Amino acid sequence: MDPLSQESIIARQRERILARIEKANQLIDEYQNILLSSGDPQEKLRAKEGIAKTKTLSGEYESELSALAFDQERSIGVAPQKITTPTQERMDLGAEKKDARDTSEHNEINSYYVHELDKKLEELQLGIDGLKRGQGFIYQLLTETRNQELHTVVSLIRQGDIQQDEMKEMLVMVQQALSTLQANQVNLSQEVKEAIANANSALNSETSLQGKLELTLPIIPLLLDYKIELAATDSIDLNKLWENTQVWWKSLTKKAYKNIWSMETLVEYGTCAQSYNTKEKIDPLQIGRKSLHQYHEEFDKRNDYLSKFEAKVNQSMSNLNILIKAQEEFSALENLSGKFLKELMCLSKEPEYPTHDLQRVNELAGSISNQAQAAAGLVATNGIATLPINQIKRNLPMLRRLLKQLLSWLEQMAVI
Repeated sequence: MDPLSQESIIARQRERILARIEKANQLIDEYQNILLSSGDPQEKLRAKEGIAKTKTLSGEYESELSALAFDQERSIGVAPQKITTPTQERMDLGAEKKDARDTSEHNEINSYYVHELDKKLEELQLGIDGLKRGQGFIYQLLTETRNQELHTVVSLIRQGDIQQDEMKEMLVMVQQALSTLQANQVNLSQEVKEAIANANSALNSETSLQGKLELTLPIIPLLLDYKIELAATDSIDLNKLWENTQVWWKSLTKKAYKNIWSMETLVEYGTCAQSYNTKEKIDPLQIGRKSLHQYHEEFDKRNDYLSKFEAKVNQSMSNLNILIKAQEEFSALENLSGKFLKELMCLSKEPEYPTHDLQRVNELAGSISNQAQAAAGLVATNGIATLPINQIKRNLPMLRRLLKQLLSWLEQMAVI
C-alpha cells in the first residue's frame, strides 16, 4: 500500500478513536454527576459500576491509539518499539508472524476491534440515559416533606445512631409493608408497582443489613403517601398496617430530626466557631446557632445568584462581564464552603452531614470558578468558549441541588 494512503487511513482511525475517548470521558462526567446528586443508593451503585466500565473502555481505546502509533512508525519506515495492546495480542501468534502480516489485514483487525469497543460505548450511553430517566425514581413519587424525612432517617443510620437490633426491626417493618403493598397493588400506578418490585429485589439481595435498609426504606413513606389509592381495596390488614406504620414513622423521624446534630455537637461546634470567628466570651450554644444562621443567610445569597446565573448562562458565551462576575461569585462560594468545612473538622466526631455535601459544594464551586475564568479568557481574546461553558452547564444542576439540601438542613438546625 502507498505510504501516504496508509498514513491517511491511520490518521482517520486516530481521529475516530480520539473522538470515542472524549465521549467516554463525557460519560464518566455524567455518571459522576449522578453519583454526587442522586439520593437513591441503587442509582449510586449503578453509577459507580458505569464509571468503572467506562474507565476500562477508555483504557482499551487508549491501547488502540498506541497500536496506531506503532503502525504509523512502521508505515514511514521507523523501527518502532514493541508494545502490547489488545489488537496486538489478537494478531501476535508469534513475533515472526507479526512482521509477515499484511498491513491491510492489520488495519482490518484494528477497525473491527474498535467497532466492538464502539458497541460497548453505545451500551454505556444507553445505561446513562436510563439512569437519567429513572434518577431518583422512587423519590420522585414522594412528596417533598417525605423526601426530607427520609433523608434525615438515612443520615441517622449512616451516622451509626441506630444499632443493629433496631435496624433489624426496621427491616421487618419494611418487609411487612412490601408484602401488604404487593397484595394490594391493583389500583396503584405502574410507576409505583415498579418501585415496589425494585424494593423487593433489594430486600432479597446479598447486600449488608444497612445496605438493604437504605435501599428499601423509601417504601415506608411511599406506603404512607399512597393511602388514598390503597384504601380502594378496603383491606382491614392494610388499614391496620398503615396506622401502625404511621405511628412508627412519626417516632422515627422525630428521633432523626432530633439527632441530626445532638445538642452536645452543637455546643462543641459553637466552641469551634468561636475560636475561628470571635474572641468574645459568649455561650457556645448561642455562638453555634448564630453561626449556622449566618451560614444559612450566606448560602441563600449564593443560591439566589446561582438561579440568576443559570437563567443567563447561554449569554455568557459572549458576555465578558457575566463571566468575570461568575468567576468571583463561585470563588466566594468555594471560600464560604471551605470556611464551614474547616470549622466542622474541629469537631471530635466529624458529622457525615453536612461534611460530605459541603466537600462536594467546595469542589464544584472551585471547578466552575476555574471554568468561568477560562471562558472569560477566551471571550476576551475573541476565542470560542463553548467547552468551558458546557462544563459549567453540566456542573450547575448538581451544585444547585446540593445547595438546596444544605439550606434545608440549616433550616432544620435552626429549630434545635
